[in-house]
Amino acid sequence: MSVSAVVYSVPPSKLLGAIGSKDAALKRALELGQDPQSRALAALIDGQPQPAKRSAATVIYGFERLCAHLGRSFGCNFSPTDVDLLDKIDAELKGRGLPLSLSRLIYGPPPVPLPPPDDFPTVGHIEAARIQAAFAALPPDGLSSDDPRIDAVLFDLCEWLTIAAARKDMLVGFSY
Repeated sequence: MSVSAVVYSVPPSKLLGAIGSKDAALKRALELGQDPQSRALAALIDGQPQPAKRSAATVIYGFERLCAHLGRSFGCNFSPTDVDLLDKIDAELKGRGLPLSLSRLIYGPPPVPLPPPDDFPTVGHIEAARIQAAFAALPPDGLSSDDPRIDAVLFDLCEWLTIAAARKDMLVGFSY
Protein backbone atom coordinates (compact mmCIF):
# COMPACT_ATOMS: atom_id res chain seq x y z
CA MET A 1 0.00 0.00 0.00
CA SER A 2 1.24 3.45 -0.89
CA VAL A 3 1.85 5.76 2.04
CA SER A 4 4.06 8.52 0.71
CA ALA A 5 5.19 10.41 -2.35
CA VAL A 6 8.27 12.33 -3.44
CA VAL A 7 8.36 14.90 -6.23
CA TYR A 8 11.51 16.01 -8.06
CA SER A 9 12.15 19.13 -10.13
CA VAL A 10 14.44 17.81 -12.88
CA PRO A 11 15.96 19.46 -15.96
CA PRO A 12 14.29 17.68 -18.89
CA SER A 13 17.32 17.85 -21.17
CA LYS A 14 19.56 16.27 -18.55
CA LEU A 15 17.07 13.56 -17.60
CA LEU A 16 16.05 12.65 -21.15
CA GLY A 17 19.63 13.01 -22.36
CA ALA A 18 20.90 10.58 -19.71
CA ILE A 19 18.74 7.72 -20.97
CA GLY A 20 20.73 5.78 -23.55
CA SER A 21 23.72 8.14 -23.27
CA LYS A 22 26.23 5.51 -22.09
CA ASP A 23 27.71 8.36 -20.00
CA ALA A 24 30.50 6.79 -17.94
CA ALA A 25 31.03 9.97 -15.90
CA LEU A 26 27.35 9.99 -14.92
CA LYS A 27 27.51 6.34 -13.88
CA ARG A 28 30.58 7.09 -11.75
CA ALA A 29 28.87 10.12 -10.17
CA LEU A 30 25.87 7.91 -9.31
CA GLU A 31 28.29 5.46 -7.63
CA LEU A 32 26.62 2.50 -9.26
CA GLY A 33 27.43 -0.84 -7.70
CA GLN A 34 26.33 -4.39 -8.38
CA ASP A 35 23.00 -4.17 -6.53
CA PRO A 36 19.83 -4.68 -8.62
CA GLN A 37 18.89 -0.97 -8.67
CA SER A 38 22.38 0.04 -9.80
CA ARG A 39 22.33 -2.55 -12.58
CA ALA A 40 18.86 -1.41 -13.68
CA LEU A 41 19.96 2.24 -13.72
CA ALA A 42 23.15 1.38 -15.63
CA ALA A 43 21.01 -0.42 -18.22
CA LEU A 44 18.81 2.70 -18.60
CA ILE A 45 21.86 4.94 -19.04
CA ASP A 46 23.34 2.47 -21.53
CA GLY A 47 20.06 2.24 -23.46
CA GLN A 48 19.80 -1.50 -22.88
CA PRO A 49 16.50 -3.30 -22.43
CA GLN A 50 15.69 -4.47 -18.94
CA PRO A 51 15.82 -8.25 -18.45
CA ALA A 52 12.40 -9.83 -18.05
CA LYS A 53 13.41 -11.20 -14.65
CA ARG A 54 14.09 -7.69 -13.30
CA SER A 55 11.09 -6.30 -11.44
CA ALA A 56 9.49 -3.02 -12.50
CA ALA A 57 10.00 -1.77 -8.93
CA THR A 58 13.76 -2.27 -9.21
CA VAL A 59 13.88 -0.26 -12.45
CA ILE A 60 11.66 2.52 -11.05
CA TYR A 61 13.72 2.81 -7.86
CA GLY A 62 16.85 2.97 -10.02
CA PHE A 63 15.24 5.68 -12.16
CA GLU A 64 14.41 7.63 -8.99
CA ARG A 65 18.12 7.62 -8.11
CA LEU A 66 18.76 9.36 -11.42
CA CYS A 67 16.04 11.96 -10.73
CA ALA A 68 17.46 12.56 -7.25
CA HIS A 69 20.96 12.99 -8.69
CA LEU A 70 19.92 15.39 -11.46
CA GLY A 71 17.16 17.29 -9.69
CA ARG A 72 15.81 18.65 -6.46
CA SER A 73 13.36 16.79 -4.23
CA PHE A 74 10.23 18.13 -2.55
CA GLY A 75 8.17 16.76 0.30
CA CYS A 76 4.44 16.26 -0.01
CA ASN A 77 1.48 17.06 2.25
CA PHE A 78 -0.66 14.17 1.01
CA SER A 79 -0.83 10.43 0.78
CA PRO A 80 -1.20 9.12 -2.77
CA THR A 81 -3.62 6.47 -1.52
CA ASP A 82 -6.16 9.17 -0.68
CA VAL A 83 -7.72 8.94 -4.15
CA ASP A 84 -10.66 11.10 -3.07
CA LEU A 85 -8.25 13.92 -2.17
CA LEU A 86 -6.34 13.55 -5.43
CA ASP A 87 -9.62 13.69 -7.39
CA LYS A 88 -10.69 16.83 -5.49
CA ILE A 89 -7.36 18.52 -6.16
CA ASP A 90 -7.43 17.58 -9.84
CA ALA A 91 -10.99 18.99 -10.07
CA GLU A 92 -9.86 22.17 -8.29
CA LEU A 93 -6.94 22.61 -10.71
CA LYS A 94 -9.15 21.96 -13.74
CA GLY A 95 -11.78 24.40 -12.43
CA ARG A 96 -9.10 27.09 -12.19
CA GLY A 97 -7.95 26.41 -15.75
CA LEU A 98 -4.56 25.02 -14.71
CA PRO A 99 -3.18 22.33 -17.08
CA LEU A 100 -2.12 20.04 -14.24
CA SER A 101 -3.11 16.71 -12.75
CA LEU A 102 -1.70 15.54 -9.45
CA SER A 103 -2.87 12.02 -10.29
CA ARG A 104 -0.82 12.11 -13.52
CA LEU A 105 2.21 13.38 -11.60
CA ILE A 106 2.03 10.44 -9.20
CA TYR A 107 0.57 7.58 -11.22
CA GLY A 108 1.91 8.17 -14.69
CA PRO A 109 2.87 7.93 -17.35
CA PRO A 110 6.61 8.21 -16.64
CA PRO A 111 8.71 10.70 -18.64
CA VAL A 112 10.76 7.89 -20.24
CA PRO A 113 9.83 4.32 -21.17
CA LEU A 114 9.89 2.17 -18.03
CA PRO A 115 8.29 -1.17 -17.23
CA PRO A 116 4.74 -0.67 -15.96
CA PRO A 117 4.55 -1.03 -12.18
CA ASP A 118 3.05 -4.23 -10.84
CA ASP A 119 1.88 -2.34 -7.76
CA PHE A 120 4.19 0.24 -6.18
CA PRO A 121 6.25 2.28 -6.67
CA THR A 122 4.57 4.34 -9.37
CA VAL A 123 6.09 7.16 -11.39
CA GLY A 124 4.54 10.02 -13.32
CA HIS A 125 5.49 13.46 -14.54
CA ILE A 126 4.40 16.90 -15.71
CA GLU A 127 6.26 18.30 -18.71
CA ALA A 128 8.23 21.54 -18.44
CA ALA A 129 5.92 23.31 -20.94
CA ARG A 130 2.89 22.52 -18.72
CA ILE A 131 4.81 23.77 -15.69
CA GLN A 132 5.49 27.07 -17.46
CA ALA A 133 1.85 27.42 -18.54
CA ALA A 134 0.51 26.58 -15.08
CA PHE A 135 2.94 28.95 -13.38
CA ALA A 136 1.94 31.77 -15.74
CA ALA A 137 -1.73 31.12 -14.88
CA LEU A 138 -1.21 31.13 -11.09
CA PRO A 139 -2.95 33.97 -9.26
CA PRO A 140 -0.47 36.43 -7.67
CA ASP A 141 -1.39 35.24 -4.18
CA GLY A 142 -1.09 31.53 -5.08
CA LEU A 143 -3.74 28.87 -4.65
CA SER A 144 -5.78 28.20 -1.55
CA SER A 145 -8.84 26.30 -0.41
CA ASP A 146 -11.22 26.33 2.54
CA ASP A 147 -10.48 22.62 3.00
CA PRO A 148 -7.24 22.44 5.05
CA ARG A 149 -6.16 19.17 3.40
CA ILE A 150 -6.54 20.62 -0.09
CA ASP A 151 -4.98 23.90 1.01
CA ALA A 152 -1.82 22.14 2.24
CA VAL A 153 -1.38 20.33 -1.09
CA LEU A 154 -2.07 23.49 -3.10
CA PHE A 155 0.57 25.30 -1.04
CA ASP A 156 3.09 22.56 -1.92
CA LEU A 157 2.07 22.61 -5.57
CA CYS A 158 2.60 26.38 -5.82
CA GLU A 159 6.09 25.96 -4.38
CA TRP A 160 6.90 23.15 -6.83
CA LEU A 161 5.62 25.21 -9.77
CA THR A 162 7.55 28.31 -8.71
CA ILE A 163 10.84 26.44 -8.41
CA ALA A 164 10.38 24.21 -11.46
CA ALA A 165 9.28 27.16 -13.63
CA ALA A 166 12.31 29.22 -12.57
CA ARG A 167 14.60 26.30 -13.39
CA LYS A 168 12.64 25.37 -16.58
CA ASP A 169 12.30 21.86 -15.14
CA MET A 170 9.76 19.08 -15.39
CA LEU A 171 8.24 17.52 -12.27
CA VAL A 172 8.65 13.78 -11.73
CA GLY A 173 6.64 12.12 -8.95
CA PHE A 174 7.04 8.76 -7.24
CA SER A 175 4.60 6.98 -4.96
CA TYR A 176 5.48 4.18 -2.51
